[in-house]
Amino acid sequence: KDFETLIDSFAMIASENPGWNLKFIGDGPDEEKLKKIISKLKLENRIFLTGALDRISLSNELSKAKIFALTSVTEAIPKVLLEAMAAKCACLVTDVGDCKRVLNNAGYLAYVKDTDDISSKLNHLINDHETRKNFSHESYVRVADFSWESYCYAHNDLYNKSIGKKFL
Repeated sequence: KDFETLIDSFAMIASENPGWNLKFIGDGPDEEKLKKIISKLKLENRIFLTGALDRISLSNELSKAKIFALTSVTEAIPKVLLEAMAAKCACLVTDVGDCKRVLNNAGYLAYVKDTDDISSKLNHLINDHETRKNFSHESYVRVADFSWESYCYAHNDLYNKSIGKKFL
């Protein structure tokens, strides 16, 4: 997931954005390593590791978030991105896997491991309310393309085209 790059990117802009914090949701084998990085940067009061959350708590956290960032080095279709989009977060993701296809211009794409690019785009989202609001709306509209209903219609359409009949 490359949390280190996101931490370093946030550290680059943290002092000019004192009202903003970074929160990591989930757990994993790198927790102690991340705590050391956060401590070394003296950002313990700005960067938080929540650990794993149940579905309701995760939904609550995403609904409170204004920005969602995913700085992975590899992904397939990131479910967490879809969840953030459904929660109306303005999104910033690295251009890996299907992130670009999922986001589809409804947020920022950044270069992998590029702290300058990520911090610049994160800073813009923090400081430009209109961009944040527009991405929030666009991502919420876009995520509907990944609903179960859309999935069923797309597969039904594909099936109908392949056999030359219409069932629904």
